[in-house]
Amino acid sequence: MRCATYAIFSCLKKRWDHVKYIAVFCGNGNNAGDEYLIVPLALPVNIQVSLYNISPIGKLTG
Repeated sequence: MRCATYAIFSCLKKRWDHVKYIAVFCGNGNNAGDEYLIVPLALPVNIQVSLYNISPIGKLTG
């Protein structure tokens, strides 16, 4: 999961190198954890993050 998250974040930074704000929408499927891990990568490089959980809290696991 961490490798996928680093790859996503690397692509984001390469494509939009001056990004200052991102919105992350998380569900509860197999890849939902990847999106949650974007936050600790973005904050140290001064990218503000709004995280939106779009599934019922009771459906989250792990």
